[in-house]
Amino acid sequence: MTLRSEAGRGWIAAASGLLLLAGLSAPARAAPMAFECDVPPSHYSELTQAASTPAPIVTGRILVEELRKSDDESPGAGIALTAADGKRQAVLRLIAPALDKKVLRGQLYLNDGQKKQTIELGLVSGVAAITIRLSLSDTGKIDLQLGELRSSQPFIPLPAARITAWCATGEFAFRDLDFAGR
Repeated sequence: MTLRSEAGRGWIAAASGLLLLAGLSAPARAAPMAFECDVPPSHYSELTQAASTPAPIVTGRILVEELRKSDDESPGAGIALTAADGKRQAVLRLIAPALDKKVLRGQLYLNDGQKKQTIELGLVSGVAAITIRLSLSDTGKIDLQLGELRSSQPFIPLPAARITAWCATGEFAFRDLDFAGR
């Protein structure tokens, strides 16, 4: 749309003003975050935020800094989408079965409130940053990426979900973490 004024150049100021107003009224998108998750053996830490939409998308990278020995818990990190009541959940998990970041196990844990299942995704290397993407459609379809591993699974919608980045028994760095919506 072009606006013109009698003065000839007034349309530039008017158009600039409209663009400025349009920019001010648009919802602001949060900048990607970094989350340094560093916990001792058998401990857990998390960063949680309410999803801004019923169709959340989480993207970023996980760096495995240090894996710690624990008698009761394997080191791990991931992303969880949890219903507001806490009873339904989809969790992308990166688990270190041994204290070797060269071989990590990718899993998708699903709990629809009635049935719990763990889907083995495969092995990934934790030597370099691992790309992550977890999305939930408004119809309940889960799409995920963990490094080169990809999967799509039927699930259920999670209105008013919480998004959580977490780690346990080690030091993990989340980079370019973006909790967005469609």
